[in-house]
Amino acid sequence: MEAMTLERPVELNKTNGAVTFDEFLSRLGEGTHAELEDGEIFFVSPASVPHQELLGWLYTLLRFFVRQNRLGRVLQAPFTVRLNVSKQGRESDLLFIGQTRLGRLHAGFLDGPPDLVVEIVSPESIDRDRGRKFVE
Repeated sequence: MEAMTLERPVELNKTNGAVTFDEFLSRLGEGTHAELEDGEIFFVSPASVPHQELLGWLYTLLRFFVRQNRLGRVLQAPFTVRLNVSKQGRESDLLFIGQTRLGRLHAGFLDGPPDLVVEIVSPESIDRDRGRKFVE
């Protein structure tokens, strides 16, 4: 059996032209992995098997704890977060939204930052995940 790594394919690139957040939501179908950055849509390629296994394990643990203690909601990608400060639409691997912020949770996005963001960083996404996305 071949050894698995946390590498995943690089992002498929972007659309051209300025896109608003509402246009971004209307253009994407459910399950589409994409982010809105400075008016451009960046489509992200599917994650690797090790990435999905790690994400599934973290999601299961965190979701169990949050549900047992009635702390809020846990969501996993693909799910968009609208960041008010930067007007970006970001997709992180795992989100925790506490009870006090659940009113900002909509059917297709969270309006504002979650209480916890988990991003599984792969070699191809280090610069993006630990750069601007981390700062936002």
